[in-house]
Amino acid sequence: MSVACLFDKVAVAAGSCCELDASYVARPSAGRCCRVHGTAARARRYGIEGGVGCCEQGVSECVAVLNVLINRDPKQVWDVLADGRAYAEWVVGTKRIREVDPNWPAEGSRIHYTVGAGRFTVEDITTVRLVEPERRLELEANAGWVGSARVSISLLPWGKDRTLVIVDEHPLTGVGARMHTMLADILLGFRNRRMMRALARVVHERHS
Repeated sequence: MSVACLFDKVAVAAGSCCELDASYVARPSAGRCCRVHGTAARARRYGIEGGVGCCEQGVSECVAVLNVLINRDPKQVWDVLADGRAYAEWVVGTKRIREVDPNWPAEGSRIHYTVGAGRFTVEDITTVRLVEPERRLELEANAGWVGSARVSISLLPWGKDRTLVIVDEHPLTGVGARMHTMLADILLGFRNRRMMRALARVVHERHS
């Protein structure tokens, strides 16, 4: 059983995949699975519902993947993703947006921003590596010596006027990649849940 399952105080039972309420998704397998509760009520406040995921028996490594439903259509969700200045409103840890390329989110375009808390800040640059409008956005976030990370955001139509948002984030280079651990994935899962609640809030405010 994954340590991440124990961390979230889940109940383990034989079977396949189970519900995961507004949480990260562990690496899929045909082994045992976990039902995670927690922040579902707060998430639904902004139109987010749970995703689907499994906890792999015998493996303690999880990946920071999050599946959430937002009660707006993909075009409305994409409207926020395509606004580079809006990232300060929903990307956790962003202190300010310094500059946004005028062709954002075209492939190769960049957002320059500052992340951190208190006096500790890092000048960050996020570059679009792949884009499929209203469907998929692949980003590389580069924080200098800290390293870079791949952030994949996919949008799937899910019934009438709903969008399944799938966020997949992994370190690529630097200290973050060399020191990547299961604990880092757990913390990233918490951060990304907050981020998706914020994204849903911004989408709802724009398209109420």
